[in-house]
Amino acid sequence: EFDVVVYGATGYTGKIVMEYIGQTYGVGGEVSWAIAGRSESKLVASRDEVAEYAPAVRDVPMIIANSSDRESLDAMVARTKVVLTTVGPYLKYGSELVAACAASGTHYVDLTGEACWIRKMIDAHGAEAERTGAKIVPSCGFDSIPSDLGTLMMGEAMLARDGRQIDSLTYFCGPMSGGASGGTLDTMYTICSDKSLIKMMVTPYLLNDEDQKPTVPFRDAIGLGYNSTLGRWTSPFFMAGHNVKVVYRSLGLQSFPYGRNMRYQELMCYRGVKGFFQALATVVIMPLVLAMATVAPTRRLLQWALPKPGEGISREERENGYFNTYFVAHSVEEPNKPRETLCGRIVGPHDPGYLQTAIMLTNAALALLDPNIPNRERGGILTPATAMGNVLIERLRAAGMTFEVCEEGEVPTSRRRQA
Repeated sequence: EFDVVVYGATGYTGKIVMEYIGQTYGVGGEVSWAIAGRSESKLVASRDEVAEYAPAVRDVPMIIANSSDRESLDAMVARTKVVLTTVGPYLKYGSELVAACAASGTHYVDLTGEACWIRKMIDAHGAEAERTGAKIVPSCGFDSIPSDLGTLMMGEAMLARDGRQIDSLTYFCGPMSGGASGGTLDTMYTICSDKSLIKMMVTPYLLNDEDQKPTVPFRDAIGLGYNSTLGRWTSPFFMAGHNVKVVYRSLGLQSFPYGRNMRYQELMCYRGVKGFFQALATVVIMPLVLAMATVAPTRRLLQWALPKPGEGISREERENGYFNTYFVAHSVEEPNKPRETLCGRIVGPHDPGYLQTAIMLTNAALALLDPNIPNRERGGILTPATAMGNVLIERLRAAGMTFEVCEEGEVPTSRRRQA
C-alpha cells in the first residue's frame, strides 16, 4: 500500500522528516507514504503544524500503532515496504518494531546511536531477517552515515589505485554548527545508568559476529593530539564509540574488502591556537560529562540543564547549520611502492543533528526501494554501506551533500555552507 511509513511523526525529528518528504515529494506522487503514531489526535495536530510549511501533508494518510502493542505494529508493517522510525530511545521503544519488520520481510531504518541495542537485535532477530529478506538498517542519521559511507568512499578510492589496501583510516569531525539532540542525550543517560550496557559499549567489535572480527587489536583515540596531514589539533570524538562499531560491522559483513588489518578511528579536529584550546577543553570536559551521566544525582543535573527529548533548535538554526567531516587514509606499505595518502570530505549544508539527519534518514529509506542497491535480496541486520552503498551516496549528493575524494596531495578544507 505504501512505500514508506514514518513512525513517530508526532515527535520533533519525526515532524522534520514529515516536512522534508512533503516538500520534496508531496502526497500521492512518486512516493506513496503515510505517518504513524499511537495517538490519532497528536498525529492530526502534527500534520496540521507541518502543513504550514508543506501544505501537501494535510492529505497524508495516518496509521495508529503503538510500540507496546505488537498486533498494531504487525498491521502497520504489513502495509508498507519500508518503516522509517524516529521513536527512541530504541532500547525502550524499538525492539518490538524490529521484530515485526524482521518477521514480515519489511525493510526498516532508524536513527539509533545505541550499539548495545543493535547487538541485542542482531542476536534476537538477525536470522529471521535474513530468512525473510528484511533489511534492518539502524543508524541512518549523523550517526553513522558519514562514518560508514565515508569509509566506503575512501576504501573504493584506495582500491582503484592498483588495488591498494588501507592500513589506517581516520575520520575527523571538523567545523559544524547546530544543536545538541535531546533524544541523543536521553540515549546517553539510558546507557550510562546501566553497567551492563556500559560494558557492551566499550567493546570495540561489539557488532561483529565471531567470524567477522578484525585481526588487529583496537586502539582507541585518547588525549590531545595533532594531525600533520590536516595540520589540526585533535581530541576524542563523542560519537566515535558508536560509529566505529558500525563501520567495523560493515567491514566484517563485506569480508574486509580494504584489508583485514585496516585500523579505523574517529577524532574531532580544530585549527590554530584557538583550536588547541578547544581540543584541550574537549579532552577535559567530555570524560567529565560521561562520568556525571553514570551517577544518578549528577545525571539528574545534566537532564535538568541540557536539552530534553522532544526539544530542538529553531528552524533558522536547522537550516543554517552545517557540518564538515574529513577522512585521511594511508595505504599498506608494499615492496617497491611508496605509502600513499588519500584525503576526502563529506559536507552537510544543514544542522547535523536534526535537518541533515532527517534528510539522510529519508533518503536511506527511499534508497532501499532502488533496484540497484547492493545485494538486493540480502536481508539481515545491516548497515548503510552494506544495505544501500553507493546508491545512497548518489541520493545524498542529489540532496545537496558533498562526498568527494581529494586530488592527490590535496588536503580538505572546511566549508561553512554548500556552494
